[in-house]
Amino acid sequence: MSALSKTRLERWLGSLLRINDTPERTSAAFALGVIVGFSPFIGLHTVIGLTLAFAFRLNRVAVLAGVWLNLPWIMAPYYAAATMLGG
Repeated sequence: MSALSKTRLERWLGSLLRINDTPERTSAAFALGVIVGFSPFIGLHTVIGLTLAFAFRLNRVAVLAGVWLNLPWIMAPYYAAATMLGG
């Protein structure tokens, strides 16, 4: 991997992982994602979450983390892996 692409990757990951919002706005974004994750619109959770994140100008990564944490097809492998790791 060249030095230029490695530097670019590090800069991109740094901008993705650093949040320039207050803790209140970040937790509001995550809470919005959790609420959307419990909605009955199967298959549209991600789209709804991103639409609301753009509408309210919230952190999209936090919204998606909240949405994906509660999706039915992610919960089973997540809890299985957590139980296996904890055991």
